[in-house]
Amino acid sequence: MIMNTKKIFSGIFLIILSVSGLSAQSLTPFQNVKIIHDTDTLHNPFAGGMNLPQFSVGDFDFDGIQDLFTFDKDGSKPSVYLCTDFNNLIYTYSPQHSSVFPAGLKHWVLLRDFNCDGYPDIFTTGSYFNSVYVYLNTPSGGTYNFSSPPVGPLTADNDTILIFDTDIPAIVDVDNDNDLDILGFDNQGFFMVFFENKSQDLFQDCNHPEFTVNTTCWGQFREEGLNNDVYLNISCKSDKGYDDKPTGTRHAGSTVTAFDVDSDGAKELFIGDISFDNLAFLHNGGDSIFADMDQFIYEYPDYDQPVNLTTFPAAYMIDVNIDALQDLVVTPNSPSVGSNFLNILYYKNVGTPQNAVFEFQQRDFIQNTMIDCGSASRPVFYDYNQDGLMDILIGNDRYKTSSSSEDADLTLYKNTGTPTEPMYELVTRTYLDLKNLFDNPRITSVHPAFGDLDGDGDKDLLLGDYEGKVHFFINNVTGGGPAQFDLTLPNYNNIDVGAMAMPFMADLDYDGDLDLIIGEQMGNLNYYENKGTPSQPTFSSNPDNATFGNIDVNPICCTGYATPFFYRNQNNEWELLIGMEKGNVWQYDGISGNLSGSFNKITETYGNLSEAGRCAVSGADINNDGQLELVVGNIRGGIGLYHTALPAVSIEPEILANFRIYPNPLTEGTLCIQSDNPVSQLIIMDLQGKTMGVFSVKDDCVQTGKLPQGLYFYQIFTENRKTFTGKLMIQ
Repeated sequence: MIMNTKKIFSGIFLIILSVSGLSAQSLTPFQNVKIIHDTDTLHNPFAGGMNLPQFSVGDFDFDGIQDLFTFDKDGSKPSVYLCTDFNNLIYTYSPQHSSVFPAGLKHWVLLRDFNCDGYPDIFTTGSYFNSVYVYLNTPSGGTYNFSSPPVGPLTADNDTILIFDTDIPAIVDVDNDNDLDILGFDNQGFFMVFFENKSQDLFQDCNHPEFTVNTTCWGQFREEGLNNDVYLNISCKSDKGYDDKPTGTRHAGSTVTAFDVDSDGAKELFIGDISFDNLAFLHNGGDSIFADMDQFIYEYPDYDQPVNLTTFPAAYMIDVNIDALQDLVVTPNSPSVGSNFLNILYYKNVGTPQNAVFEFQQRDFIQNTMIDCGSASRPVFYDYNQDGLMDILIGNDRYKTSSSSEDADLTLYKNTGTPTEPMYELVTRTYLDLKNLFDNPRITSVHPAFGDLDGDGDKDLLLGDYEGKVHFFINNVTGGGPAQFDLTLPNYNNIDVGAMAMPFMADLDYDGDLDLIIGEQMGNLNYYENKGTPSQPTFSSNPDNATFGNIDVNPICCTGYATPFFYRNQNNEWELLIGMEKGNVWQYDGISGNLSGSFNKITETYGNLSEAGRCAVSGADINNDGQLELVVGNIRGGIGLYHTALPAVSIEPEILANFRIYPNPLTEGTLCIQSDNPVSQLIIMDLQGKTMGVFSVKDDCVQTGKLPQGLYFYQIFTENRKTFTGKLMIQ
């Protein structure tokens, strides 16, 4: 009868876990949290940051006003910003409209109306190497709807149109015949190829795209192979060739934008080149049929503040202020080495429809409305000033604003709200002044983790870095007030996980002290058991388990950027959320009592989060609703903030008052427990997590029976469902 009851209870428990597991995966954006920079309240604080955005336009809410679309090459992230107040130039991030785009977009994405139906379609690179594909837009239900599979690869004269994925082509009506053509550099990177669309010529509509190579030296110019110099008046030997054969290696990459600056019917060119910070301009002295570049300006606009943007700038013509004049927006296009902060240049067109004149306005267009910490933000909740409100500290790969300015640092946001209504103000982007603290060698890719390692009641800091090392900062604060961190032990314990150390501290074995878990670039977790005490931790330099939980967030190839966050469920058992390079979050349970085994994967798509690259999560109950909120970082340097259904259970080590388990080592079958908290149950497990016995505790002692000699884990449960775990030696 007892066995049947246990089976019934077990079944009910599994059903409860199943249902709660589904509900625990739900996420909703925490929209009404104010973020303040100086005296400004950010309009799009949780839009996620910008690194390499490509700009287009479309009327996503069908209100007759053009909205902004960006595709960030870093993380392949599409985003929509609705024009909600064009009088004050306010664009509002819309996750709903951002979610309509097909998965798998990469390298470059431009919205253009391919079939002349009034709705922008998607031009992008495709699965066929360096090819061009089009997703047609057929709106339905008041929203854009892009066809799948896409049309393509596009061909010209039965050959595939090739645009190198480092480049961005011009998709524009070059010859003014009302269909879209393509301009891009040839496969050597010297000459401009004009892929002419003959749809209007042959069919008198836009629905039958048929491309031909009009010329392989459009504009009668060539670009040098070893630099970005341009030579004019190049004589083509035929309409598909050239006399002036260039020398040198291929130019590695170029962005191309075509726009009729002087409204004479002939398109001018804006060109950005890889490894260079300037935007070049070519004036077209020809006409819509025969292009002839007659003026080259190396640093444009030469009459205003020229573009100087590290590195590989790309130009986009969009009507930012809705005045019927096309403005100029310039962004970087080179992953890893391009600017990632203060890098969205906006030039307002102050000219006329007959003569565009671009006047510099700002370096942070749209970007200034959101939290942006350079690249690869890694946010952590932490009460740095001990006022009971959780603040946010954000590590990053680096802030890069120029070729000579490239530093990682910690950005601090202080919670100035209330226990139920958080509000955050930017305190500093150089918390701890890491640039000067680690000047030789320079530190990059920093990841903070907090825990009381010295047992003095305040939290210390471990800082992971790109080299795979961690650095120990002791908190020397006395009494209340802000933390006072001092770098005590750089290269802490000679720990080295290889690359991209992303630490987390938690008492995973329930023995009252903090253990160390470090994620790394390869996608696995490293477990370092604390073999010391709560006030004197002892960690080996090598992990006790380098494949912790048998987790690999990138099991195919080649990097994963495993970023762990452990939390406790209602039963005080450990669970795990782990961010990864692809931008989603995996969730695990089956951790407690199973530290040497394989954890149970609940889902690879927790909350349907998709932060598009290097997702990093941290949780805390910041509004006292009894559930965790998650702050989420990404490759673009911004953050998201979400409500969850996860319980807000303390993850601090639990030390029971006057607790003792004896005798330990145990030589006979009677084990006793002394504690001020009444204990109801004892579980003994082997080192693999296998349960060896479950005992009800009466009169403070239990009869364990005869167990083989060796080392075991024990876990006790108090009557108020708190737990405590330690080690038991049986001799």
